[in-house]
Amino acid sequence: MQIFSHVRMLLARRPWIYWTSVGAVALALALVMHSWVSDLRHQRNSWGTTTSVLVASSEIPPGAALDAVVTSRRIPQAAVPPSARSELPDGATARQAIAVGEIIVEGDLAATTGALALLPSGWLAMAVEDANPSLVSVGDTAALLASGSILTTQAVVVRIIDTGIVVGVPLDVAGAVADAAHQHLITVALSANPSQR
Repeated sequence: MQIFSHVRMLLARRPWIYWTSVGAVALALALVMHSWVSDLRHQRNSWGTTTSVLVASSEIPPGAALDAVVTSRRIPQAAVPPSARSELPDGATARQAIAVGEIIVEGDLAATTGALALLPSGWLAMAVEDANPSLVSVGDTAALLASGSILTTQAVVVRIIDTGIVVGVPLDVAGAVADAAHQHLITVALSANPSQR
């Protein structure tokens, strides 16, 4: 306790010691902060130039309009994919599910709107009966089976309807799928291996 009393007396008699100590602490903190800011600036500059791209601001389901759910963000050029979009065409629609924060790329955009937005070029969409349409969601990749054989594992669910679902299928299997659908023979199953569309 006597030490504290002596220190207080010393500081009371010589206030310059107190203010010198305060100044030294403030200078040390300023140097530390300057070092941190310099490190951050160096790390940011090490990424190189940045570019403005569109990213998803919320979860985007397949077939959704993109206008209100994307935002522009500056990203280091090294982290930007070559097909990244910086602007959207009018009426842009999501071809597939897009996660929050994901950069919007050309492959995410559908060429058309509505059910056709989920179809790759040259595919056909048709309705098939399904007793349990709640099994699938729009954008899912499904397998279509009929009479004990697999018609396709690349069908894409583009719409849920009262009597079943509307699926998109590649042109080469469209005839077989249409024939089986007409005979009410199709079974819809979720596919564990989505096709690369």
